[in-house]
Amino acid sequence: MKKHRLQKPEFRLQALPACDHKSHFKTEAEALEAADLRMLDNMTLTIGIYACPICSHWHLTRVKEARQ
Repeated sequence: MKKHRLQKPEFRLQALPACDHKSHFKTEAEALEAADLRMLDNMTLTIGIYACPICSHWHLTRVKEARQ
């Protein structure tokens, strides 16, 4: 009689995009509006936006002032 081995299920880890945890916006206009609102909430921040080459959405980024 032939023994049947139980086969372990295959688990494949899928790499999450680096931007998966970030807020994202479908359009540049949505991202600009969100950046403006964030800066109104905290007047000490300067928020920029960028188009993400990974997910094709727009993200917010904090703009640091250049040191003099």
